[in-house]
Amino acid sequence: MEAPPNTVVLYQLSRAPFTPSLTPFAVKLETYLRLAKIPYQNDFNGKRSSKGKFPWISYSGEAVADSQLSIDYLNSKLGIDLNKNLTDAERAQAHAFRVMNDFNGKRSSKGKFPWISYNGEAVADSQLSIDYLNSKLGIDLNKNLTDAERAQAHAFRVMVDENLYWCLVYFRWIYEKYAYSVALVVPWYMMLLFKRGLRKQLHAQGMGRHTTEEIKQKMLQDLEALSAQLGKPRSRH
Repeated sequence: MEAPPNTVVLYQLSRAPFTPSLTPFAVKLETYLRLAKIPYQNDFNGKRSSKGKFPWISYSGEAVADSQLSIDYLNSKLGIDLNKNLTDAERAQAHAFRVMNDFNGKRSSKGKFPWISYNGEAVADSQLSIDYLNSKLGIDLNKNLTDAERAQAHAFRVMVDENLYWCLVYFRWIYEKYAYSVALVVPWYMMLLFKRGLRKQLHAQGMGRHTTEEIKQKMLQDLEALSAQLGKPRSRH
């Protein structure tokens, strides 16, 4: 793709019907470009990087693969630092949480995603990773909550992690009416493999034993509870 001078070309998968991209790393990289106000153009022609992956960029004739390497490259090349107002501790926390959410295909010792490594120590499971970092770095995002509010936050987290998540998995990957949007950009044979594995997980977890209407009912109940909670102003003490 021909681009004007000093313009980044962002190579990524085509837009999905209901989301900017099916890969969070393309969303991450494009969000960075927008926040940093770097001129860019999208290229959806399916051209892969030298590493065979998406997303990647080219800038002034130089190609950079991987979303985070692209961000680091542009920060260095253009003198950008979106974290310039953060303390050293906050930078460390931001880095740790970014690593927690990045994905390169390597599974944890439990065979799951996501997981983190911090100073050579591996921690599997998203919540265990958060608990570990909170303890290790002395972080308490709930420090201003009362005991009752902490209990509510815990209950809602468990609801989202252990119930709503599986409802969304079902409707994203299994339910044909919505799964077609994923199939538009995911090869059919990969869809078959994903569906086979997820059906087994859904059945083992229990959600897959319900009918579509029952799963929909559970999902709507969770979403209504979240909506009511998030729309509720916090009481002043």
